[in-house]
Amino acid sequence: METSVVTSIDSPAFRAAVDHRHALIAEVEGLDWDERYPGWRARYASFYAESFELGTAALIAYDRNSGYGGSCMASVQREFRSAIMGQGIGYLNGLYVLPDLRNRHVGSLLVRAALLWLNAHGCPIVRLHPSQTSNAFYRRLGFRPVQEFEYGEARR
Repeated sequence: METSVVTSIDSPAFRAAVDHRHALIAEVEGLDWDERYPGWRARYASFYAESFELGTAALIAYDRNSGYGGSCMASVQREFRSAIMGQGIGYLNGLYVLPDLRNRHVGSLLVRAALLWLNAHGCPIVRLHPSQTSNAFYRRLGFRPVQEFEYGEARR
């Protein structure tokens, strides 16, 4: 059992990651994106297909004998600060571990593999938006909160 880097939406690992994303949102936000945002799966795949093609994103999957036990997305962000300073900024998104594998260091393994991939792609800084329940997990891995503001409200 180990992690793998996936860069194709046509893989079983990517299909599992879409299901993981759906389960994550249902668990954390209590929402069913299939009902709330019809067609989100196709838009999700389209977004990552383009990023995979450009080499700016990868799915980090946890392989186990019976399938994929967890996954997260790593992507290189293009923004003013990173372009001007010549240092990429990475983004970690959608970490999900199947319930029967939790508390077995699978999440830590996935995050560390994503950090390695992002560092290898020129991103010494990695950002994410944790849920309330995952704050302590990310702090243990070395993440720290930074000040950020947001304007507007996403439709939930």
